[in-house]
Amino acid sequence: MEPPLPAASTDGTQVTEFHCHPANTFDAIARVKTMLPGNMESYEPLSVSQRSQLRRIMLCISDTSAKLAKLPGVSKEDQNLLKKLRSDM
Repeated sequence: MEPPLPAASTDGTQVTEFHCHPANTFDAIARVKTMLPGNMESYEPLSVSQRSQLRRIMLCISDTSAKLAKLPGVSKEDQNLLKKLRSDM
């Protein structure tokens, strides 16, 4: 199992606890891709801690997409796409 996404640290050291921040979104998506291979049919192969981590990452991605949809300049079409993404998750 991979460690949680590192949190930003003010003193330059790397923190290993999960930290939901919009800057980590692409790393979070990459982590989900490695945790859920394309041919996976069930969450059962994941350990309880992996499922918990996956849930936190997915909630973070969902929260980030909601914040992104509220930004000025985001088209109605993109807002609808982000809303659909959130409902699909």
